[in-house]
Amino acid sequence: MKRYGLTLTGIFLSVVVLGSVSHGAADAETQARELINKHLAAVGGLEALSEIRDYTMKGTARVSVMAQGFNGDLTFMVKVPARWRETFKSPYFEGDSGYDGRHLWVIGEGQVRKVSPLQEKIELEFAGMKILTGPPPPGWKARYLGRETVSGEDALVIELTSPSGRHAKYYLDAKSYLLVRSVVPAYNPMMRAETEGTTEFQKYRRVGKLMLPHWIFTSNGFLSKEIEVQEWTFNTGLSDSLFEMPKVQRHDPEAIKSMGNVTLSLLPG
Repeated sequence: MKRYGLTLTGIFLSVVVLGSVSHGAADAETQARELINKHLAAVGGLEALSEIRDYTMKGTARVSVMAQGFNGDLTFMVKVPARWRETFKSPYFEGDSGYDGRHLWVIGEGQVRKVSPLQEKIELEFAGMKILTGPPPPGWKARYLGRETVSGEDALVIELTSPSGRHAKYYLDAKSYLLVRSVVPAYNPMMRAETEGTTEFQKYRRVGKLMLPHWIFTSNGFLSKEIEVQEWTFNTGLSDSLFEMPKVQRHDPEAIKSMGNVTLSLLPG
């Protein structure tokens, strides 16, 4: 059974809290801050977001790697402030990856493997984009870029720049201010280079106090996932042990020959 390491990146812009601003100012940063505040209010408000200690998202997913596609069950778990884990299970392979607060790990070919230094740097720098609460690290900048069309609808585009100079873009629906697309730095393991990961969000429905997407599509040009979300749960008391690097044994190579020449040990965005 082949194992792939997968992550879900950029689920929410609601992790971003850039502070209050004076209305009426026209500069790009002020406009971005105002839009972010409107987005946070549309999602459910800062008070509701601050109550989140952990969450779990479960659904079915179509995972495509190059020319091969697989259907299975996906689970994504986060514990505030910085632990996460994603698993994918299908009849043909299983994917498992996570971050325990110290180590970024991924299971490939039945073994826990380290990611490349560049891959780890990108993943950890943008780890805040994977959780629902908590501001980004100090030093990030924001600016409003203007309007674009996403799936035939008008969207307002915000750019965030990290202290290292990497850029991420967020597209908010011009009517609801909900996030409909994000484009964040990612890593392509085949090219062994930095690239972009694009995520689309649709089918928003209210879950408790929050408005959450129930269809998510993410791709980095090498691997893509189409996720139909079936369940969001919050504050269930996820144990730290769920995010620790697992101890696994190498699988018999004969069991994975049917996967051909696809060899992956990756943690793409």
